[in-house]
Amino acid sequence: MMKTPHKIMKLIKSTVVLFLVVIIATLFLFQKTEYVEGNGIVIADRYNVYSPASGEIKRIEKDFGDIVKKGETVIEIDPKETENKYIENKIAMDNLFTELKIKEMDENQLDLEQKSYENNLELLEMDYINLEDEYKNSEFLYKKGEKSEYELKKSRYLLKKKKLEISDYKIKNNIKIKKNLIKKEKRDLKNQINYYENKGKDLKEEIKKCIVKSEYEGVTIITKDLKELMGSTVNKGELLFTLADLKNLKMIVTLQENAIGKVKDGQKVIIMLDAIPYEKFTTIEGEVIKLYPQAKDGMTYNKVEIIIKGFTNKLKKDKLKEINLKNGLKGKAKIIVKEKKIIAKYLWDKLFE
Repeated sequence: MMKTPHKIMKLIKSTVVLFLVVIIATLFLFQKTEYVEGNGIVIADRYNVYSPASGEIKRIEKDFGDIVKKGETVIEIDPKETENKYIENKIAMDNLFTELKIKEMDENQLDLEQKSYENNLELLEMDYINLEDEYKNSEFLYKKGEKSEYELKKSRYLLKKKKLEISDYKIKNNIKIKKNLIKKEKRDLKNQINYYENKGKDLKEEIKKCIVKSEYEGVTIITKDLKELMGSTVNKGELLFTLADLKNLKMIVTLQENAIGKVKDGQKVIIMLDAIPYEKFTTIEGEVIKLYPQAKDGMTYNKVEIIIKGFTNKLKKDKLKEINLKNGLKGKAKIIVKEKKIIAKYLWDKLFE
């Protein structure tokens, strides 16, 4: 059945209206994105791993650029040197215990001497009391004429003599001084023993830690291969290797002064690294988290710190290792500073021409 001209015209009008609606909607919805670009370098949170003990490296499980998991063994140090120190420490501590035992025996001997001294002193004092009684009695009898002057003087002489004897006996007694000296020596020995006991515990822990396990997860990023350390001697506290935490990657980007005014915290960033073909990895994204200025060559530059989101999830494992081997990837960052719909942008520009 043929359509009437009226229906055909109506259909044409509807089609034109629909087409115009699509065009207008497209123009309003299509976004014009503005960027601020700058060059930068990728950095990662780093963890230094130091040698817990001195000794020769006898086993290495990881190499430069390897991914290390938390709790995984990386290096084993020969504990012989630390074990020898532990033995020497134990011998020194045993000698101190022997000295302490001797001091305790000396102290016990002094306790016996003190008891003997106290008994002798008690006897001397009893003799003195008896002589004192005798003198008083002689004095009484002398007054009555029943004792001669000579007998009285003799009684007084013996009393004074006993008194001097007691005084001299007390002066010559140095047991208390000896005991105080032994107490001090015992205290010093106990402090030394305590020191060696703590040192022994630390050395025991060092022996356990000769199997160096990583406390973090990351990629080894040192200046030379770990394998080169094999057979070498390291000192306690010496840097063994550094781990880069791939889960917390950032990029520091330098911008010129005229661009920094457009940048704000929270803005999205598209990252293009020199080491990665950008066409294949278009989803490396970031976000501005910090801005700070820097003066150089008479011009003011501004540093922008960007946190990289989903970086490791978008790369293949073999490519990931290759990237970390370079430590400090360079590239560009496009910071999205403005997103406007195309007609809104045109009207805005016309309004403020």
